[in-house]
Amino acid sequence: MLVSEVVGETAWKRYPKPKPLPIPGPTKPKQRAKPKKRKQPAPFNRQKPEELS
Repeated sequence: MLVSEVVGETAWKRYPKPKPLPIPGPTKPKQRAKPKKRKQPAPFNRQKPEELS
């Protein structure tokens, strides 16, 4: 092996090939951070009249 081959091999190991950038596909719409506020409370959160008394 030539000296240049050895130097090239060590440089190759030290600096690997840069990974190809991912091809941008159709972007999905980002979900909103805040959920919509419900006008009525959820049924499992609602207190029954028997529990209030």
